[in-house]
Amino acid sequence: MSAAAAVRTAITGVGWAVAGPGFDPAVALAVRGMRHKDRSSRFAVRVAQWTLEDAGLLSAPELDGAAVVVSSNFGNLDAVCDCVTTIATSCSRDISPMRVPHLSSAVSAAWIALNHGIRGPNLTLCNGASGGLDAVAAARNLIAAGRATAALVIGVEPDTEPVARLHRETGGTRWLDGAVGLVLEPVPQAESRGARIRAEIGGYGRAADEPSAVRAAGATAIRRRLDAEPTVRFGRCSGALGVMQCAMAVERMGDEAVLAVAGAGAGAAGDGSGARAGAGDVSGAEARAGAGDVSGAGAWSGAGAWECDGTSVSALVLTPPRGTAPTPPQGRASTPPRGTAPTPPQGRASTPPQGTAPTPPRRRDT
Repeated sequence: MSAAAAVRTAITGVGWAVAGPGFDPAVALAVRGMRHKDRSSRFAVRVAQWTLEDAGLLSAPELDGAAVVVSSNFGNLDAVCDCVTTIATSCSRDISPMRVPHLSSAVSAAWIALNHGIRGPNLTLCNGASGGLDAVAAARNLIAAGRATAALVIGVEPDTEPVARLHRETGGTRWLDGAVGLVLEPVPQAESRGARIRAEIGGYGRAADEPSAVRAAGATAIRRRLDAEPTVRFGRCSGALGVMQCAMAVERMGDEAVLAVAGAGAGAAGDGSGARAGAGDVSGAEARAGAGDVSGAGAWSGAGAWECDGTSVSALVLTPPRGTAPTPPQGRASTPPRGTAPTPPQGRASTPPQGTAPTPPRRRDT
């Protein structure tokens, strides 16, 4: 067991910002404070607030030393393309100073930290389909090393014209437009503040192929998987895939461990059908194979093979919380019953507080 795995780390909050009942991006992304932010940052900022509320950590002192870890491969692509076009057709002086910060791929993580006063480590991973699982593992490592009191993990991918063009060129027909978040914290800290422990982070492995990654995570005996469902429901999730896998697993967590796998070589030991299904829609028997128990030869053919970009494969184990979960703190946003996955997610795992619609204009003095 690695040193990080020896430190029990819990998931205490889940948040969703995906179009569906209860979440309209046209409204939710137009609230006060979103001006000058790109679409990816708007999604990330909204889901960060709802995830912290779900964990009961919004404005909590634990946030001062917390970490922010974001996984996104295409987050600021529209801002970069806009600026390149401006330079090509005019000159660099015509680029708005308010646009320049969005040329950094880490801008979404920076906005989250600024909005919530989070002063711990601030990371952004751009690592293909495995990036989401890598972000969760990195957050757990920061906590285990004592560098962060807690961690907010965000997976976000926007539907912008440059992103849509890239997906179309690679054969994709559907792709995610949204974000998902998780809150990780040490189990003793979660128990001491009465937080509801939704799941615990188990083993993690990273390798060139799926079987090796699963072995490195110590998960060869785990047959319960929820790997393909995010892609089946939302299309290609890219950097948000691993975080979505974990969020769905948390909502359906029973008394068995769940394995999530994503990355370039996932499915390599199977019959290859998963790799062929990596782009575009997934339906029929392939969709039905995305959830539930997987056994036999098919055990290697689900997972991240549905999205097989990147350079390696990552595997992560989520385990049920040990013992009885404490009563959640009063005032925390409500969540669906354990074991119920979003169908599709109700915009997020928790209902946003009243008043998230745009603030009406102030009445002019007469």
